[in-house]
Amino acid sequence: MDAFTAATPRFSVGGVLARGFSIWGKHLVPFTLIALVTQLPALGYAAYGALTSEDVTELVKDRAAWSPQTLIGLVCFLLNTAALIHAVSQALRGRPVSVGASLREALRRMLPVVSFVLVVALITVLFVLVLVPVAMLLKQLAIVPGVIALLWLLCQLWVAVPALVLEGVGPVESLQRSSSLTLGYRWHVLAIVLVLFGIQMGLALLTAAAVITGLGSLLVLRLALLIPQLLGLLTGGLFATINVVAYHDLRTSKEGVSVDDIAKVFD
Repeated sequence: MDAFTAATPRFSVGGVLARGFSIWGKHLVPFTLIALVTQLPALGYAAYGALTSEDVTELVKDRAAWSPQTLIGLVCFLLNTAALIHAVSQALRGRPVSVGASLREALRRMLPVVSFVLVVALITVLFVLVLVPVAMLLKQLAIVPGVIALLWLLCQLWVAVPALVLEGVGPVESLQRSSSLTLGYRWHVLAIVLVLFGIQMGLALLTAAAVITGLGSLLVLRLALLIPQLLGLLTGGLFATINVVAYHDLRTSKEGVSVDDIAKVFD
């Protein structure tokens, strides 16, 4: 049993991040291939628009909610997430990562994943409706409790997708599982989420710098607009890895199960 399959006695921020980065680095090629295959339609659509659009400003508008690019990107993202969760679970078990097997399992679980997104969307709408009266009363001061409430909800539901894919449960049950698993460790989860957010923000700043640099050249600007999709091929694997490692470590520390028990849904 190697460092990746060994059970951790307790959940820790440093442990999750260290093992997540290690597993991601060790399997960078297959994880990136999975991301490339699943994100190819979205990447192709974005590339076609970036290179053929007469008005570059239209590209920004096309990323608005419910645009074709957004919807295609959402479907690709969900497929990518499910495939990477399977791939990371196999890496945790010390097994070879198969791109084909991960894609097949992702397709098999797509309906529950889509149902999960719809349930989360409904929860988000209800969440916003509850915050609106608070915002009307507190005005600018509502930003603070709004952000706190959003972070609390995010930490509570952060391992819901791994539970959905790895336990074969339904959308509502996966949310309940995540709430149960993160209970008592949400400050730890918040720290991990903030680290990932910091990485995302850093990459976003680099992207903005590339776009600003390319303002003098239309071709460079068009190519710079593709940077988020290209970076997503790498960060998707990293974020999914850390998410699954956190899920694994939470179950190990709270339920005492092995990684083989966690991933037996695929056997």
